[in-house]
Amino acid sequence: MANEFKIFSKFTFIKSLAIVYITVIYAVGGVWLAAFADRKILRPYYHTKAEDEEISTKKHFMETIVSLAVLGVLTYIGRNVLQKIPFPLDGVAGVDYMRVPEVITGGLLGWTVIIFSGVLDKKIKIINERLSDIPFKEQK
Repeated sequence: MANEFKIFSKFTFIKSLAIVYITVIYAVGGVWLAAFADRKILRPYYHTKAEDEEISTKKHFMETIVSLAVLGVLTYIGRNVLQKIPFPLDGVAGVDYMRVPEVITGGLLGWTVIIFSGVLDKKIKIINERLSDIPFKEQK
């Protein structure tokens, strides 16, 4: 009985380390992908304040959809690449790194890319301000 508990606790510990490992990899990768997308791909959708006021809400909405699509494709590619980074403790205590749900789904990577995309953030604030009765105040 005591031996089974040791195996279970070692398995849980190694799986927890795998989750921490992929969390760090996906968080750093997500920030990098968002910065890459903002600087290289979504740059045409980043307008000055004066240009933003002239652009229709419909066009801002379409640019938001395109931005989400680009970020989605980059997240898919990034997840496939980042999953290839080996986990040093794969196979220890019966942990199969590629079966850990956090590795497979890449949800954290997608969340990080969307949260850190400055272009997407600006578009959402503009649309929210135009469609809402309450004006959105920018943080300084």
